[in-house]
Amino acid sequence: METPTVSQSQIVEVSEIVEFAQPANAGLSSHTLVPATLRKITRTSFYLLLALSPLLFGSVHETVWPLWCTGIFALLAAYSIVCPAALSHAFQAGSPSRFALLCLLTWLAYCVAQSLAFSSLSISEYPLAQIGSLLVNRDGVVNALLLISSFIALFSIGVAYTRVHPSFVRNLINFICLVALTVSLIALGHWYYDNGRLFWYFEPDNVFTSDRARWPFVNSNHLGNFLLPLLMIALGRFTEVAREIFAELTSKRRPMRSALSVLSSGSHFQRKLASLGFYAISALASATAILASLSRASWIGLALAIGAFTLLLWATAPKDHGDSQALAQSGSGSRYRIQGRNSHVVLRIRDWGRPLLAIAAVTLILIFLNQRGGELFVDRLDYGLMYTKDDIRWQLYNDSIPMFWSHPLFGRGLAAWASYYPQFMHPLLGGINPVYLHSDPLQMLIELGIVGVLPLLVLILGLSRAVFSALKSNARPCLLAALFSGMLGMLFGAAFDFPLHIPVIGFYLAIYLTCVCFLLTSSEGIREDRRGQRG
Repeated sequence: METPTVSQSQIVEVSEIVEFAQPANAGLSSHTLVPATLRKITRTSFYLLLALSPLLFGSVHETVWPLWCTGIFALLAAYSIVCPAALSHAFQAGSPSRFALLCLLTWLAYCVAQSLAFSSLSISEYPLAQIGSLLVNRDGVVNALLLISSFIALFSIGVAYTRVHPSFVRNLINFICLVALTVSLIALGHWYYDNGRLFWYFEPDNVFTSDRARWPFVNSNHLGNFLLPLLMIALGRFTEVAREIFAELTSKRRPMRSALSVLSSGSHFQRKLASLGFYAISALASATAILASLSRASWIGLALAIGAFTLLLWATAPKDHGDSQALAQSGSGSRYRIQGRNSHVVLRIRDWGRPLLAIAAVTLILIFLNQRGGELFVDRLDYGLMYTKDDIRWQLYNDSIPMFWSHPLFGRGLAAWASYYPQFMHPLLGGINPVYLHSDPLQMLIELGIVGVLPLLVLILGLSRAVFSALKSNARPCLLAALFSGMLGMLFGAAFDFPLHIPVIGFYLAIYLTCVCFLLTSSEGIREDRRGQRG
């Protein structure tokens, strides 16, 4: 294929990739694989789950989240009976979704086998093993297996539906940004006056007031961990839409002063501007709520996520070739070669972008530090600098490390940390009965051992490699980088708390993984199309 020649004043479209591109081998329609009634039930179920589960105290109530799990299992059973072809079509050999599902099923199988094996042992018969049925937390094992199974089931349904209905991913992303805005406004509203009740009416098990933003979650740290990936998704969509607007403005064959007339030239461009404002407000509200949660782990996780997002976009951004030409890429994957006098417009806008972002960040900080926010923020920093070493978490970690080394390969048993911790507890902590270690990765390593954690490590490393490869192909890099960075930041926050034990965070994590697998599958299809065109 010959490369077209371009005049100095032209803008030539090199390639165009449709937004939320159709995955590879997706020739079958949703009408063929998934019946209309089941499609409506799936959409309604996902929207209800995303909207209601955060508002119900994070769905931690002992009667609420089992109902969610029951609905998820029933929906998966419907797919298995009514349209099993949709599931098989979604998890084709070699696809990222199949790789993720195999890792998750291996992890689940290990948890089940370990629980059955340990519950059948007797301490009197195996005194050296120091494990047995007397110390197995049966309720904890059942709850943990239920949460893991519902995570896998929700991920399977999401992959099967988005595989045959790609536009649903766009709706999910927009709805997630709407949830981020709603939860953030609720948290900020309660932050100024908290009477210990959600919506000033509903009471959790223990009613107390707090100076930290925490509602609709009971724990402020969980609010921060929940909003962190949502903030990154809103930031990713904001970046995508901004790139689309930028590419549309600079693609006009006229000076910048004439290109500004596009603002009033059509409803399509105005809708993009409205979308840009919505994502900006959602990201700003989420960032403010995370700061108001006063969660140090969430702050550091957010800084890590934003840093990773920036580095990923910088590493995959098209390079400028001299002062006479610049390459601008829209969020939908379109590439434009901009030459002539419009190239100076590109460079000017890029020069303006960085100081504008800096001004926006300073403005956010000044708004937050005003009066109440400033006092709480400074007090929290003082506490962190002066008393972090005295935090009880460090003693919990110090006591738990010997527990890991006593059984490093196969672990102590699923949900068994709380049962064994009194044997390793420091005498100064007598009378304290913690339920969670406040470090999900460390607790998981202690309970499952190296062998039990290995499938998750393989999943994380495999997806990381696939994400980097997809980013290089420039297929929706902003959204993919935002999803990956948000999940990375949330996992870092989980190292200092137990958000992965909160059902709603597990549900949303399954949605994130679904979207990542969809984008990775789309990238594979785009690369195959390019190879075919070059051939």
